[in-house]
Amino acid sequence: MPEFNLLNLFIFHLIFIHISFTALAIRRDIGLQVHACRNTVQGRYLLADDKGYVCDALSVDPESRCCFQKGEQYSCQGCNLISQCCNSYELCVSCCLNPLQTQKELAVKVKISKAETAGSSDTLMESRLAGISVVLGRQGESCNSVCKLSGQSCVPSRLSVLNECKIMQRYMNCKRGCIASMGPDQPAEVVDGAPKHLYPGACLYSKSQTAFNCDGLHQHTRRLCPCA
Repeated sequence: MPEFNLLNLFIFHLIFIHISFTALAIRRDIGLQVHACRNTVQGRYLLADDKGYVCDALSVDPESRCCFQKGEQYSCQGCNLISQCCNSYELCVSCCLNPLQTQKELAVKVKISKAETAGSSDTLMESRLAGISVVLGRQGESCNSVCKLSGQSCVPSRLSVLNECKIMQRYMNCKRGCIASMGPDQPAEVVDGAPKHLYPGACLYSKSQTAFNCDGLHQHTRRLCPCA
């Protein structure tokens, strides 16, 4: 009888060890399939996981360290995309993890940057032309002659301000665009009746900032003149 009990006990131990190893293997297999999240540790009440979910510490899966994904993913609640400020670090992380939101934010920044740059450029230009009358001369006239006809004088220091395509397009047609050139008559527009090699209808701006003067003229151009 004792020998029988001992044999039974030995068999029981073998079965228990087999079951234990099998269960351990199953748990290991399951563990390999679970995505372990990285999450924030800064906040006292909230945390964000690397999937973009935000939750409190009690709503975290103890094995994966991921939020249970019941809340909003990639939440930007409390975030201002323009100023790039958020009232919660965790929400900021969640918002920034959204690849689509990042692209939209970048696009917004680019538009704002371009608008601010254009606005500041226009403001600077307007301030530099304060008190100046911009006059389009007749064919073959110098700016001294153009301004004198209106009882004013040419201001040579403002020729460089007018020496930009977007400025010339305000006062002239520039049908053939703007072309960088050299000449004492610039900025100017080539008249329609000029020879083809002179690009009729094109606006000319000078590549040299030292070439501006009020006396320059050309028989096939109309000058843009700053008078005061």
